[in-house]
Amino acid sequence: AKQKTILVIESDEALRKCLFEILSKEGYRVVSIRNNAEGLRALEAKDLPAMIFFDLVGPELSDWNFLRQIRGNSRLEAVPIIISCGSLDEKTLELATSVIAKPYNMQTLLEVVERHSQP
Repeated sequence: AKQKTILVIESDEALRKCLFEILSKEGYRVVSIRNNAEGLRALEAKDLPAMIFFDLVGPELSDWNFLRQIRGNSRLEAVPIIISCGSLDEKTLELATSVIAKPYNMQTLLEVVERHSQP
């Protein structure tokens, strides 16, 4: 089976490395990126990721626009988006496939990733 790719967008470098290591160990191919602009560039690639893990830092407009761009793109709309965030609101729930509240533990993260990586 072809390795499933997860696009991780996380601005915190230590956490980004940690996610990379844990998800790689679980057998996923991880593309880790530090911001939305790089995220959009990565999503223009021919091969789409199996899912996107996105750290929503705050109610920044750029984050919402980024999520809306993905959701509004017919090529990308089927890609599950797992959002980790400190506070939940309606908008987040609307745009996310799954939401993980911060602080989260890696077990929770892996369960959610596993659930969305089923064919």
